[in-house]
Amino acid sequence: MLFVVPGATETLRVNGRATILRDGPLLERLALRGEVPQLAVVVEVEELFVHCGRTFLRSSLWDASTWPDGATVPTAGETFHSQQAIAH
Repeated sequence: MLFVVPGATETLRVNGRATILRDGPLLERLALRGEVPQLAVVVEVEELFVHCGRTFLRSSLWDASTWPDGATVPTAGETFHSQQAIAH
């Protein structure tokens, strides 16, 4: 897993195993304002690395003026459907 925080230049890479929980006491412990989440991700960390932000700085990733026009970028649904067509 790669954790990227908008505005932060460093990234956090985690190698390990992730499990999706759909029920159990952990979900109730994660409740916020009385709302219990439907899912939780538990990560067993085997390795953890912090990567410097030079790549992000050079790429201008967080510079909104370099981003494509939103009207030209496919929606998440369009991307999902295009990948489903490839899988079948």
